[in-house]
Amino acid sequence: MKIKIFMHKSDKDNQWLKINPDVVYRKPSSLEDNLMIILTPGHTPGSICFLDQKSKILFSGDTIAGTEDGEIRDFFTDSQASGDLNQRFQSCRKLLAYDFESILPFHYGMIKKAAKARLSDFLEKYS
Repeated sequence: MKIKIFMHKSDKDNQWLKINPDVVYRKPSSLEDNLMIILTPGHTPGSICFLDQKSKILFSGDTIAGTEDGEIRDFFTDSQASGDLNQRFQSCRKLLAYDFESILPFHYGMIKKAAKARLSDFLEKYS
């Protein structure tokens, strides 16, 4: 089985991303009835998150990372963080408008409980 690779047009010519996407899109959309694409620039200009509206799980990619304790990993003080931190912060703020209970990031631990509240608390710390 081949999994499709989706990429926002902003990342199409990003030399750091050495992949060939199956689908290049311009606007966030729904892939299926329950799966929504949300543009969240910051880590890269075309960073995206997927929201499974049925299970209320936000697949955050590199936009948000978790800790082993189920908290939001601090990308402002993390020496490994990359991209535009201001834009990443704004994208995280944007995510608060969506209905999710858990966050499954690409790196580190899953934020299983009260993920939206944890994200809100994290963002308030830097407001």
